[in-house]
Amino acid sequence: SWALDQSATSSSVVSVPDPAGTAAPTLQFTTYNGDVAPLTPTVNPRAQLVSPPVLKAGEVLWESVEVYIPSSFPSIQPSDGWIGLETLVYGAPFAGSPPAGLSVGNGDFRFERDAYARLPYSVTWSSPLVMNRWVRFTWHFLVARRGWVELYVDGRQVLLDNGIARVWRLHMPLIDPTDSVGPWVSDLQLYYMHNEFPGLTVLFKGFRIATTRSLAS
Repeated sequence: SWALDQSATSSSVVSVPDPAGTAAPTLQFTTYNGDVAPLTPTVNPRAQLVSPPVLKAGEVLWESVEVYIPSSFPSIQPSDGWIGLETLVYGAPFAGSPPAGLSVGNGDFRFERDAYARLPYSVTWSSPLVMNRWVRFTWHFLVARRGWVELYVDGRQVLLDNGIARVWRLHMPLIDPTDSVGPWVSDLQLYYMHNEFPGLTVLFKGFRIATTRSLAS
């Protein structure tokens, strides 16, 4: 169901047995420091799968994925570094960081916004990194310039910081100058700053985009 594989090699994203022992299809992403242009689209290393362009302006959608951080993953990252795991909504002209997505930074899972947020590059939610266990992230969102986002972690909704208060629904643009041309995509990725790590591995399963929470779960 993936439209595009923007990884350096065919072995960057492979099917592996679920480390939790279930029969669920599981993808292992491995990115090395040399996985940069022209092998991949940017000067920063990545392994990345891109969805078909199925997200449209005005739609209210649910998107869900489970993430497994193995013990080989560094528990402490540089405070100014970043590791992208999932992009919620993105599209042309691909002009910078996407409006919203899941990342890892300084030992935390993070929901961080982009340069066009009211508070640029603000971290609106974070929680300590969980290793050797699947963690499910579920988004509920409106694809719009005046959009909104809700986030559920392991089935429980979490509060999001809008810079003034902590709210259940964060009103924010999901269409901005970075992705102003639709239709839009989502992606799974293991993407980090060049020369930050020699290599990283992360596992994903259960990625879904749907019109209801039950279908996305």
